[in-house]
Amino acid sequence: GLSVASVHRRVPHGTGKMFWSDPLHSSFEGEFVLGEPRGRGTFRNDRGELRGCFGDGGFVSGPGFRVWRGASPEDDSISGLVQGMLFQHCNKGEEMRYTGQLRDNMMHGPGLLEWPDGRAYKGNFVANRIEGEGTMRWFGAASKAVSSKTRNEGSGSITTTTMNVYTGQFVSGAFHGKGELSLLNGETYRGAFSRGRFHGRGEFCAAKEAPSAAGKSSERFRVVGSWKDGVPDGLVEIDYGTARGGGTYRGHVRQGSFHGRGTRVWPSGDIYIGQWKSKALATAAAKSARAEVNTKTIAKATTLMTADDAQMHGPGSYLFASGAQ
Repeated sequence: GLSVASVHRRVPHGTGKMFWSDPLHSSFEGEFVLGEPRGRGTFRNDRGELRGCFGDGGFVSGPGFRVWRGASPEDDSISGLVQGMLFQHCNKGEEMRYTGQLRDNMMHGPGLLEWPDGRAYKGNFVANRIEGEGTMRWFGAASKAVSSKTRNEGSGSITTTTMNVYTGQFVSGAFHGKGELSLLNGETYRGAFSRGRFHGRGEFCAAKEAPSAAGKSSERFRVVGSWKDGVPDGLVEIDYGTARGGGTYRGHVRQGSFHGRGTRVWPSGDIYIGQWKSKALATAAAKSARAEVNTKTIAKATTLMTADDAQMHGPGSYLFASGAQ
């Protein structure tokens, strides 16, 4: 290749720039030691850019900056970097950017990864995978046109408005462990996740309702308790909220339906304390709710139990608001 650098023993040595005559139009600008990139510099070609301190074998370890252009899942082991909705191919001319710690050219340690559609992850990486604590932000389909975003490569800062946000633990790119999820529509979930699904103890709250015509604030639909594969399952507390007719349920559910012992209080004041039996434990709605968290399926995991899809079955007591039994 063509070298524009200081020369020692007929090889580049010192600060300069080298161009290679390869199909990807590769080049390196920075420090050379006896013909090899060594020290601070920037490597570029048609597929991306790598900036940092180069060591043995041309690998960068420590603080650095990477750009992928037109990346495919096979490039640089990006496959599985983030699962489902979180991963996006880069089309020709688009760029995926990373600012943070590198080890042997791989994202490793704290850093910021930015997608061409505006989504971003800031947190920990292990060998090119999102792993550990971090924050993922992504736009909703309706918000792209009105949302704003700024990028600062030097500091790795994110400035965003109207975005979905998950903050918590990741394993192999999936929400896994303790976390908090806030969606553009106002829905929130705080608690345990497993492979991208609500799983374990958690609290879900629906979006806030608009005040009534009389100016009275509305209560939110709320589920607190045990979740399994994306749906309430186990011992839960449910506040139905104004928009869903009001009332409460305290007791057991299975796959999103009342099942077992529980207490249902209706807005009328009627109360039932006793056994319940689900009308359909494996309904299509319950099955569809068992999906990884994303903007299309998140609502399906929380629309369950908005109506009584179970029947009173077994020993129990029904108390009318009038006092009759």
